[in-house]
Amino acid sequence: MSGVGRALALLRRDVIHTNHRLIPEVPLGALDDEWIPRVATRNLVVITRDKRIRTKHAKTMLYTEK
Repeated sequence: MSGVGRALALLRRDVIHTNHRLIPEVPLGALDDEWIPRVATRNLVVITRDKRIRTKHAKTMLYTEK
């Protein structure tokens, strides 16, 4: 995902990605249960390649928690 995130960040100022300087608490390689709540508290939109993210109950719950 970092490749797509970095490419989008080059085109738009409102895009951040893992390991971005504006979100240091989400380093490259962070586990889902670590980064999802941190991103959710900032009300950010997530673009992911994980096709099963909606079927994984625990991860879905992390998306809805704030």
